[in-house]
Amino acid sequence: MLLQVYSEISMVGRNPSKYEHEDVYRMPLLLATIYESARLLPSGPMLQRCSMKHDLRFATGVTVPAGAVLVVPVQLVQKDAFNWGKDASAFNPYRFLSNITKESGSEEQLDYGISSFVLNDPCENAAFLPFGSGTRACVGQKYVIQVVATLLASLFKKYEIRLNTGSDGDSEPISKNPLVQHNPNSQIIFVRRDQ
Repeated sequence: MLLQVYSEISMVGRNPSKYEHEDVYRMPLLLATIYESARLLPSGPMLQRCSMKHDLRFATGVTVPAGAVLVVPVQLVQKDAFNWGKDASAFNPYRFLSNITKESGSEEQLDYGISSFVLNDPCENAAFLPFGSGTRACVGQKYVIQVVATLLASLFKKYEIRLNTGSDGDSEPISKNPLVQHNPNSQIIFVRRDQ
């Protein structure tokens, strides 16, 4: 996966020391990788909301009383097979990508950079909650994605990232209170690339 992301980064960046705003959006695999990382390891374990001023009755017969505090366990929703498929717990950035297919008879030539993929809007899936949702969603979501993508593109362009010899690449998640975290047992090494 890292090699594919590196290939995409190398082909897009005009100036390896400075990525422009539009360059980031020409790297759909990098962006999909960031979205998938945020999906699997969201920054907050849960969302809390207060219900409406009036009772809410569902067709199933369940009633949510007015003023009740509703809790959404984000980490469970992010790994729910109903929303994300059988591989919901697996790292798969391709779930946020679609193949580019040129419709027959289309005269329009689109430039998506070197990638044969186009990035789907992650918010199209209502279960994508690492930044919250609706009117109370994180206002800095686009900024954070832009900054993280620019940082990673700059790092990957200059450094190859490897696991230290003897380091276990598959860390098992641990549960602490409402949080699920990965043990930080993998030691990574940054090796400068020859440019």
